Amino acid sequence: MSERNQRFFISAGEASGDLHGADLVAELRRQSPGAEITFLGGDLMARETGRPPLVHYSEMAYMGFAEVLRHLPSIARILRQAKEFGCVRSCLCLDWFARVSGSRRPEGCLRR
Repeated sequence: MSERNQRFFISAGEASGDLHGADLVAELRRQSPGAEITFLGGDLMARETGRPPLVHYSEMAYMGFAEVLRHLPSIARILRQAKEFGCVRSCLCLDWFARVSGSRRPEGCLRR
């Protein structure tokens, strides 16, 4: 995959994931300077990418089943957007995120 075609979606749902995601973004930038990186995360990833998150993790801090159900349409929208990317990376719950989003890790996609 050429650098200009590389597209990554990184999901971090809380502060420690944001920290790991920022490290991942820095490494992606080092290895593939032209890659497009979109993310659900926080201020550290925003600083590293130079742009705001698709959704800030503080806006998705849902507690309990009922609250998740209430926000299901926005969660589904984010998961649909994530499917458009060549590589989807969740900083903490990769297996769950991959199952729910229906994403797969293509060959050559970084995994930490």
